[in-house]
Amino acid sequence: MSSSLASSDDAPLRVLRRRALLLYLAVLAVTALAMGWSLAERRQQLISAETRHAAAAAEMVREWAEASFYQSRMVLSGTGQLALEALSGGSPAALEALPEKLARRVGFTQVVSRLVLLSPRGEPLAASRKQGLAELLAQAGPSLAAMRSTPRRLHHVSGVLGDRPPRAVHLRRLLDPTGQERGVMLAELDLRYLDAGLARETFPLGDSLALLDDSLTLVGRFPRVAGASAGLPVDAEQLREALAREESLDGLTFASPLDGTSRLFSARRLEGAPYLVVAGRDLRQVLAPWWQQLAMLAAGWGFLALVGFVALRRHLSLLATKRRLREEASRRAAAQRRLEESAAELKIAAMAFDTHLGMFITDAQGRVLRANRTFSHITGFTAAEVVGQNPRMWASGRHDAAFYREMWQTIAAEGSWQGEVWNRRKSGEVYPQWLTISAIHDDHGGVLHYVATLTDLSATKAAESTIQRLAFYDPLTGLPNRRLLIDRLGEVIKHTRRRDHYAALLLMGLDNFKAYNSTLGHARGDTLLRHLAEGLRGRLRESDTLARWGGDQFALLVQDLGDASAHAARSVERLGDKLLHEVARLAGGDDDTLPLSASIGIALFHDDELDAAEAIQQAELAMYEAKREGGAALRFFDRAMQTQVIERAHLEADLERALDADQLRLFYQPQVDAAGVTVGLEALLRWEHPVRGMVSPGVFIPLAEEGGRIVAIGNWVLEQACHQLAHWADQPVRCELTISVNVSPVQFREAGFVDGVRQILAATGADPRRLVLEVTESLFLQDPELARETMLALSALGVRFALDDFGTGYSSLSYLKRLPLDELKIDQSFVRDLLASPADAAIVETIIALADRLSLSVTAEGVETEAQASWLRDHGCRHFQGYLFARPAPLVSGKEPLPGLPS
Repeated sequence: MSSSLASSDDAPLRVLRRRALLLYLAVLAVTALAMGWSLAERRQQLISAETRHAAAAAEMVREWAEASFYQSRMVLSGTGQLALEALSGGSPAALEALPEKLARRVGFTQVVSRLVLLSPRGEPLAASRKQGLAELLAQAGPSLAAMRSTPRRLHHVSGVLGDRPPRAVHLRRLLDPTGQERGVMLAELDLRYLDAGLARETFPLGDSLALLDDSLTLVGRFPRVAGASAGLPVDAEQLREALAREESLDGLTFASPLDGTSRLFSARRLEGAPYLVVAGRDLRQVLAPWWQQLAMLAAGWGFLALVGFVALRRHLSLLATKRRLREEASRRAAAQRRLEESAAELKIAAMAFDTHLGMFITDAQGRVLRANRTFSHITGFTAAEVVGQNPRMWASGRHDAAFYREMWQTIAAEGSWQGEVWNRRKSGEVYPQWLTISAIHDDHGGVLHYVATLTDLSATKAAESTIQRLAFYDPLTGLPNRRLLIDRLGEVIKHTRRRDHYAALLLMGLDNFKAYNSTLGHARGDTLLRHLAEGLRGRLRESDTLARWGGDQFALLVQDLGDASAHAARSVERLGDKLLHEVARLAGGDDDTLPLSASIGIALFHDDELDAAEAIQQAELAMYEAKREGGAALRFFDRAMQTQVIERAHLEADLERALDADQLRLFYQPQVDAAGVTVGLEALLRWEHPVRGMVSPGVFIPLAEEGGRIVAIGNWVLEQACHQLAHWADQPVRCELTISVNVSPVQFREAGFVDGVRQILAATGADPRRLVLEVTESLFLQDPELARETMLALSALGVRFALDDFGTGYSSLSYLKRLPLDELKIDQSFVRDLLASPADAAIVETIIALADRLSLSVTAEGVETEAQASWLRDHGCRHFQGYLFARPAPLVSGKEPLPGLPS
């Protein structure tokens, strides 16, 4: 404080005292304001952190509770199938055996205490336990009415019904394959299981967890409170209002109606059930650190005020003493000046002037006195050209006045400054240099000279630029690489939170790029990637970041999409469509016989708690969803995708055990000739899951292909089909029947596939001429020569081949004449609309004519009406398959009746 006022020596003593006092008061005021701001920030941070903690606890318990309700959903799904089978059979014995089956299913889960089958009017048909059934049905009456009021609703979960014991019901509507309601499955849920689950959670003293239904009736709470049992209505008006207004359920502060403790609450609704989880944090414990900080800051501020007051009194005393000494100092100044000038000359002479660093010296006013040879070598200016000049003569103009003002303030305060500066050579070239300026003072602290040293940074900057280019940019396309995009993504996420604007991450993967590389060569693939990078860059704004994510994937980061989610989504969707069109345009070129498309996944984010890794994961999930749906499309991420990924992981784990657990089934669908006589059957794989029931092949076959289980499963199917052929060999009526087996491209490309088929035929004794392997056009996209060699080897054994789903994929007429095909199968997508669509009719007619010219038989799939069959017969099709003739069904004895054949 004394040094800041010493420059006012010529001012009257009274003015100096007033300034000192005002400065003291200003410091105290600013300090108090800073402490107040800090305390406010700290309190908000504590509240925010504890809100997140409570939200995380509520989220964790919500997931557990949803899993419990999911168990009841799974039990209802399995038992619903049993009930439908009993109802469809029409046998009283089936209904009489149903209660015992229901009782066994109740034992599979703790949350379900009773299973009841009701008629469509609500009358009990079968129950795992009859005790108290009438009371339960009376309590479930409103839930049944609520479900009936919404005909399309399949599931309904009630709130708390009674308190002794506390229970709820989960209802599932039972529909037969025609969509007719056959009954309702009711699961009685024991809510004590959920209450006990809360007691198993561990959390700090003073916290609480509660499970309520939508009417705020208590299901369970921990820690326990006397008198607070299940079924107790909870009077939480603030929570009730937030639910009614559909506001955020985080950060609610009120006194708990159960124990009176003021807490910070966060709540989470359960998906698919009218319940919510409420997690609370004790406000006294939350704010305890804040009160401690307040006490410490208050004590510190008081100490600062006391020390400042002592310093102020001492400063005022020194002012008076300084005034008396000033006159004596003036008399001595003249004598010292001559000595100081001589000393300065000696200091300058003592400096190692000729050094490898550029160097120049100025006087106190900044005029150049000397410059060495290295300075001239770096700048191009000779010493004679700069002596007497101000260093401003070689300024580049890149730095503003504020930069130089800060530099000289640092020199004045610390005696030196160093940093990077851009200056201009005599030739006019602007270059970077490392500049150090030191002030030389006399014995009294006055500035005599300034000494500056400089180093040319041009070579260093060029090397840094090269290193940065290699580290952050893709060498093939010149685009930012994954590392740089992740850095920018983190910055954009922070930017969206500050500005409350939307941003998006688009992840684009090329479809069938491996086939493109394999067919045209990697050099053509690299050229395509460079052209795509250039073309896509031209479609973007300067603020957008396009990066090469790796391999055949690109990433695009788009920001400043506004604060409206719908507008942001539309903008990103339009941009994604432009990118898809651009890829199609650029990938076409001269290779239109090998089309290439792209799939785009979009993660749209706002001010939510999202980090870069989560945004990337969301974009990847959306991209792979677009690829699974056929590619050439874009998809937005939604939370359902994450649920699907988790569900997919569970399904993959179950599929690993399906073959060993004897859960796979073969269904057979007859193929008939024009007279309606069965000439063959197609083996169709089904998975009978113990909980999920029948799982669609469209769901588990792709999982088996991706996970590597398809080879073992495919071999099992071949074995079963060959065993069936061998069984029919001794039956005159059926010995000529063929069985068609679908073969996955993954299994077909296995190195030992031909030997495996040969061994199965030998082991079962099946006639290879009766075995038809169905392949799809996708088999020939990758390594078509290998596919042809494999087919020729199997044809030599007598095995026949059918081309399935002809015309729906990458069709090429060239392989029809090169491959040993025996049959073409018209896909049901063409058959379905051939009577209404001239285009489909023309395609079917062309396939029939083409097969006739190539001496191939034709089978039409998906024939469901006599009108379709009649049209196909009139146009030359001789083999048919579809619901019109028979539905797929298992063969138990092998003697089941088949269309047109005697039993």
